[in-house]
Amino acid sequence: MLPEPVSFESDCSNCASLCCFAYAFTKGVEFPIEKDADELCPHIGKVSGCQIHANRAARGFTGCIKYECLGAGQRVVQEVFKGASWRDDPALLKPMSEGLRVMKVLHEMLQLLETVEILPLTPEETRLYQDLLARAMPETPFTPESLIAFPVYQLRRDVTQFIRGLAHHVSSQRRADQN
Repeated sequence: MLPEPVSFESDCSNCASLCCFAYAFTKGVEFPIEKDADELCPHIGKVSGCQIHANRAARGFTGCIKYECLGAGQRVVQEVFKGASWRDDPALLKPMSEGLRVMKVLHEMLQLLETVEILPLTPEETRLYQDLLARAMPETPFTPESLIAFPVYQLRRDVTQFIRGLAHHVSSQRRADQN
């Protein structure tokens, strides 16, 4: 079980439209425009969120509709940046953007680890699981600097390797279900 509750549900009201500038848009089926990462979407309001939110699909922004931050956006704004916003301090735009990209991957890894809880892990697998959880949820709260520096891609590699190593649990369960 995760040591602290982590919400994997987006709460855009507690975010600062981070997804609207953190990621690049590639013109195509999901976006009608090109936009670089760390560049504001042209539909972001100076004071509030998306100016075409209700009409995103009709305007060709289905990628925005499909995107799910898994709760990373509000966590970056509320926990890491203590409620501050790039709207009040434009210098926060880049670190908040970088923070979202790290936190999103971190939440993906935490969500994967949460799914492992139902498996009958061996003592060694339990030790590895607890080690990965401890790395993914450091005791010291993230600061903007520590979040950006967090080795999330190393964690992703290790979690992926761990999950692949658990395939025998699924295979043995499948065999038991067939008998």
